[in-house]
Amino acid sequence: MRKKSKIRRNRAREDLFPYAPVTIARIEMQGLFGYFNYLLPSQTSPTKSLTRLMLLYGDNGSGKTTILQIVFHVLSAANDRGHRTVLASISFNRIIIHLSNGIAIVVQRPKNSHVGSYSLAMKNRRKTLAQFQFDVDGNLQRADKSPLTDKGLNNYVAYLSKMSLDLYFLTDSRDFVSDTFPREDQPNDEVRRDRIMRARERVAVLTRGPYLSPEALRSISELQDLERAEETSRTKTKTGAANLIELSISRLVRWIEYKALQGSNEGEANVNSIYADLVATLAKSAKHSIPVKTKSVDQICDALQELQMRSEKFAIFGLTKPLTTGEMIGLIRKIPPSRHEVVFNVLQPYINGIEARFDALQSLQDIILEFTKALNSLYSNKSVEFSMATGLQIVARNGFRLSPSMLSSGERQLMLLMCNVIMARDRSSIFIIDEPELSLNVKWQRALVDLLLECTKDGQIQFLIATHSIELLTQHQANVVDLIEVGTKI
Repeated sequence: MRKKSKIRRNRAREDLFPYAPVTIARIEMQGLFGYFNYLLPSQTSPTKSLTRLMLLYGDNGSGKTTILQIVFHVLSAANDRGHRTVLASISFNRIIIHLSNGIAIVVQRPKNSHVGSYSLAMKNRRKTLAQFQFDVDGNLQRADKSPLTDKGLNNYVAYLSKMSLDLYFLTDSRDFVSDTFPREDQPNDEVRRDRIMRARERVAVLTRGPYLSPEALRSISELQDLERAEETSRTKTKTGAANLIELSISRLVRWIEYKALQGSNEGEANVNSIYADLVATLAKSAKHSIPVKTKSVDQICDALQELQMRSEKFAIFGLTKPLTTGEMIGLIRKIPPSRHEVVFNVLQPYINGIEARFDALQSLQDIILEFTKALNSLYSNKSVEFSMATGLQIVARNGFRLSPSMLSSGERQLMLLMCNVIMARDRSSIFIIDEPELSLNVKWQRALVDLLLECTKDGQIQFLIATHSIELLTQHQANVVDLIEVGTKI
């Protein structure tokens, strides 16, 4: 009886987070900046396409950037990056983020309260999984660090970690932040950046009318002070963006090297299995007469020629050395028909073994090809090349190698996105992108989202994008989520 009870408990734990990509299904927002209420998307059952792409569209000052910030900090699991503290300084009354696995995360404040302390609860259809109260002082710094609060917070972080959901955020200032990056690689102080963002939103709202109120003037002055401090910080770390590109490229190369090693080991295991099966067949044939199906010489030669062509494609990226089968094929064709069965018995395991190695590397080959093809379809007067020996290189039309810092802002943005999107394919990931059209010409705006979706078609990635780009919106109308107010309550 105890054993059955234990099995039921284990199954219940597994049911909390069923194995499937975790995506955002719906966002309920109440009291954003004190008055905006949204249901995103507004329909009861979101279309399946939204599980891969959500395009948030709304007027300037409607809170798109702030919603992206809230989602990033609520769903990010790291407990030492200031996520919970940042939430305390964002103006809203309540937000509920519904996930595709049935989990709902509720962050709320008391009625008519929009900044400061808040409570957070993670719920599924049956019960509350984790909850805590996050209290802050007058400086919006955490005030309550009691064991009870820490326990609830730690439970929440633990449940987030169990979901294995990675968050990436490309901000409107082109900073790229994620808990997956080592802490020292974060390009800027997140709290400072968030305060600037919120100050800009506040100024945009307060300056709508024909006259500037004292509150509006104070907000403008505060924004100017924050921006001056930011400019000083940028002067001190002006190479930060270039370093982030270098970091992303380095991480991608290491990821490919790991995948190549993994594929090589898998291929070797497959080869061992092939020869084990062969030995087992020979052992059986010694006791019983087993008919052997042989291929014709032409079929053997065709198989060898196909392997050579496959090897040449792998060799482009240095995943294997090219095979040369012409001489072997010439010799095979000279063997008399009476010896063809012997030729088959000798060569078939060899052919199967090479095919097994190639099959294990095929997905990596496809990924590298998609990556370089995507970038090269947009880059002009330069190309991106990759090989296991030299890594990733950017080559100008005249043959000179370029450093990532020599790319334009749009080219850097594209490289940054593509490197991290490729690496994120293995896990459930949400890429949050604020106005991807910044620094991109019209042609690139048309192509960007399609390229991202194509490169992640076999992955577990959702893109949550805020945009004003007519090019993006018209091409992906089924994915557009309008920020339309729904009334005083949701």
